Amino acid sequence: MSPRTFKRRTRAWGIQQRAPNGITNNRALQMRVETLICEGNLSSKEILQVLSLDETPISTDTLRRIRSLLGIRLRIDDQDDQEQQEDEILEILVDQQAIGLVEGYGKGHLWAHLRRHGHVFARDRIFDVWCSLRPDALLRRSTGLQRSRGAYRCPGPNFVWHIDGYMKLELFGIEIYAAVDGYSRYVTWFYVGISTRTGFSVLHQYLNTISTTGFQPRAIRSDYGTETMLIADAHYALRKAGAEAVDGHPELQFTDCFWYGRSTQNQRIESWWGQLTSSTNFVWRELFSWLQERGYYEASKIDKVALLAVYMPSIKDTCAEFVLTWNSHRIRKQKGRPYSVPGKPWLDYYYPGRDEEDIKDYRHHIDPTKLDAIKTDVGSWDTDVYLPTETIHWCRTQLLGMGFDPEKPPARDHGTHPYVNTYLRLRELAVDHTEGGLFPVLSLCEKPTMPPNWAQN
Repeated sequence: MSPRTFKRRTRAWGIQQRAPNGITNNRALQMRVETLICEGNLSSKEILQVLSLDETPISTDTLRRIRSLLGIRLRIDDQDDQEQQEDEILEILVDQQAIGLVEGYGKGHLWAHLRRHGHVFARDRIFDVWCSLRPDALLRRSTGLQRSRGAYRCPGPNFVWHIDGYMKLELFGIEIYAAVDGYSRYVTWFYVGISTRTGFSVLHQYLNTISTTGFQPRAIRSDYGTETMLIADAHYALRKAGAEAVDGHPELQFTDCFWYGRSTQNQRIESWWGQLTSSTNFVWRELFSWLQERGYYEASKIDKVALLAVYMPSIKDTCAEFVLTWNSHRIRKQKGRPYSVPGKPWLDYYYPGRDEEDIKDYRHHIDPTKLDAIKTDVGSWDTDVYLPTETIHWCRTQLLGMGFDPEKPPARDHGTHPYVNTYLRLRELAVDHTEGGLFPVLSLCEKPTMPPNWAQN
């Protein structure tokens, strides 16, 4: 009898091979391990590394016992148990597909997504079930174009953040902005908003992000765009103030910390847009193009109001889910790209150099006085608002009257464009409301006014 068979039989008979120790029963440690397995999507080796770096080291046997106490099984040999698990996976995937969260996911993204929601299954088993459920989704991914990119090298996390806007939905009043760490490919911030507020929203996103983290990257790279002028000024001012406070180097130049270039030089974020599109955003692009081709969307004020009211919450939710899944999924080693960093983005970002001691974190100190001064100068502003208060209230009232809650939309029918009838009905009601001269007056958000001293600069 092999050692593995012996252990499996003793577990089945309820025979405890070793008495649990105090560490195993530590509830805080159990919760930490569960978080690293599910939300972090870490392997056993990675969990042991992280716990050691966090100064709470445990042994492999202790980790195995904690997993057992949590009811997490990484291996299932019994045929009946495997079939039962496949039925469970199928039920979960049907539910996730109905709410539109996994439509274009591949093997790694599906595995990471289910783990984040507490479903720990074998990656290949998940994908086998998904392929039997949605062979069309597999075909779409397999026929996608693969673009060859040049070599990219970054010495460590926070050396450079790549920022850019996703303009594919701009015609429909929606713009997406993101920042990706050049070393780890960790998405440091992500935002879905309206295109009329891009410049100010990008600045606020950056200020909110570094206020939360307490540090800023060494440099930022972006392509040439009017929306980057404000963030460029703010980043340079903060880096310069931080350099003076910590290193005494007031001679820091703008080009030392903010790099402009063509989109081909911003390949980290450009590549990530492709991942976002193939995994989730293709649904919205196809839907909105379909509406436009049939004359159901003409980019009028009323069309934009109706579209934002119906679809913006769903777009925000599906994109946010993908970002979390991306940050915890595993990036494989890539043939012919020796400088590409394999592993999980969040792990490589927060715990660099686990296997190599010379990986440096290039985060930079923020001068709190300067940060507060910039935030005061720019002013407070809610970046999450996508329609004026009276307009969104009117739209929500109409939608709820139809039995449609945009914050909790119903399940989608596979093969159909989601919520089209709801959008068309709201659009019709909005036209009647506007032509009748009724109140409130339906409108879009106005473009904010630039602070006077920023405009002068």
